[in-house]
Amino acid sequence: MRRRRGSNGSRPTCAYALPFVAFSPNGRTYLPTVVNDAAKHRIELALLDSATVSRTIRAVTGVRTTVEVPAEALRDLGVADLAAAVRFDRTPEACVDELRRLAAKKRAARPSRGLFLSEIHGMAAACSWAGHAIADLAAWRRGGPWDAVSNAVMLAGPPGVGKTLFAEAFARSALGEDSKSGIPLIVCSFYAWQAEGALNDFLAAMRRDFALARAKAPCVILLDECDNFVARRGLKDSSSAYFRSCVTALNEELDGVRQREGVFLIGCTNEVEAVDPALLRAGRFENVVRIGLPDPGELEKIFRVRLKGDLVGADISTIVMTAAGMTGADAERAVKDARRVARRENREVRLEDLRLAVVGDHDISDKLRWRTSAHEAGHALVDVLRFGADGVVANTTRTGRRLGMSMRITRQVFEGTASDYRSRIEVLLAGRVAEEVLLGEASHGAQEDLAEATRLSCAMLGGLGLAGPSPLTHLGDPRRAEEFLRYADIRAAVGIELAEADRTCRELLEANRTVLIAAARRLFERGSLAGAEIAALLEAERSAAANVQAARGEHDASASGEQGGTVIAFPKLSPD
Repeated sequence: MRRRRGSNGSRPTCAYALPFVAFSPNGRTYLPTVVNDAAKHRIELALLDSATVSRTIRAVTGVRTTVEVPAEALRDLGVADLAAAVRFDRTPEACVDELRRLAAKKRAARPSRGLFLSEIHGMAAACSWAGHAIADLAAWRRGGPWDAVSNAVMLAGPPGVGKTLFAEAFARSALGEDSKSGIPLIVCSFYAWQAEGALNDFLAAMRRDFALARAKAPCVILLDECDNFVARRGLKDSSSAYFRSCVTALNEELDGVRQREGVFLIGCTNEVEAVDPALLRAGRFENVVRIGLPDPGELEKIFRVRLKGDLVGADISTIVMTAAGMTGADAERAVKDARRVARRENREVRLEDLRLAVVGDHDISDKLRWRTSAHEAGHALVDVLRFGADGVVANTTRTGRRLGMSMRITRQVFEGTASDYRSRIEVLLAGRVAEEVLLGEASHGAQEDLAEATRLSCAMLGGLGLAGPSPLTHLGDPRRAEEFLRYADIRAAVGIELAEADRTCRELLEANRTVLIAAARRLFERGSLAGAEIAALLEAERSAAANVQAARGEHDASASGEQGGTVIAFPKLSPD
């Protein structure tokens, strides 16, 4: 019996004084409620496991085997594969090798985005939520309550970090990674609904997708581009009525689907601050998980997942360091490019293929590379001096128009004080100042840094009430802080702030000129640099200075006939 829920055809069957068996890929969803209520026993048939494979090999070949098929291979195998691989004319070892080959063939044919949660890296908090949600789903399928399930999460992070990929992996893994199907994934977005036509068409498309989710439970609704459902409080133009209607209707649908058992909600946004607060309240997307760029360790795992069977055993750590700052989507693109080169030459992928796919084969002069190295070293050095070495990475990898980058991968607490703002402005200006310190003048490569420093200065001055005759006056949304420049008082104050940040940044770099040069040289020679290396250079420089000072003290004491000398203690650089 395999009927949809709500079917009346099963009621007479339950009334017979005879036992009956109902088969379904998902009893809680496909079987009628009356059958689920009447069932005294629920048996879930497992897929292939190592013990079943071993018993089959022994029964067919007559020989016991101690060789096991890896669990990740069993996930891709079925009964038909077992029949094809296990033959009486093969040894047990040959049977296992054939099963591995069949599994590898299926795995290679699997779409590059067909990943399970165990293959998702760089988003530990999101995977933690998914683990609890999957456990709750399993309990619900065994007859447990749904009201305690945490079935909604909002993923916030820049484009390319894998928010949509996570939703796909969650749906695929929801019934266990040994499941062949997972649960359905329904993808929705503001623009997909808007493409249907006018407001009424938009609302009809939205309601149709949520109705489909209720009918397909258990399933996942992926609501992409949630930042397009903007905060209604700030809407004042002629389109405000349209957006208000869209957000209100979405909230109604979210409330309705939350009451429907078996439906998970995953929202995605590049900027969670822009999302209407009503979507984030308790009972809707109350769990907000921020996803940042992967650290080098996680990025290497992402590359390994994408490479699959290529470059096994090869050391890709150096390439990963030059790829610091890339997203999972960037890594996927690089691996595809490397495979494309190897395929054209009818050979396997080589390390050089991957390296060129990451760094590019661009003809950049040594003069321009040295300027880029000095620029990024300046950013990284001031970042370490102001905020510590943890998570700081810099490279000279060319991507698009960008010749290099420096960033902090680990998320940092931002208290929003004037001191915090000013330190961040100094980090932004450090690349430009480093070019002036080492090369005499800055280049146009610092334009974006200067633009962001200006915007941040406006946000600080306007948001903290630090400028103008009436500093407590609210000037507008800090996310559009550059609009504050239309006020003369803000323009004057921004000029003063930037000049002061430039001065203090120059003092920092001049005082640590030796370290700046050493860091730039490492970037020039290797193409990548970590904050820990800069911290070590700073520590070595301070220790050398302390030794010189101590030697001078001993020399002065000896010259004056005194015994001993003065000990000068230099503070140790903290990575925090």
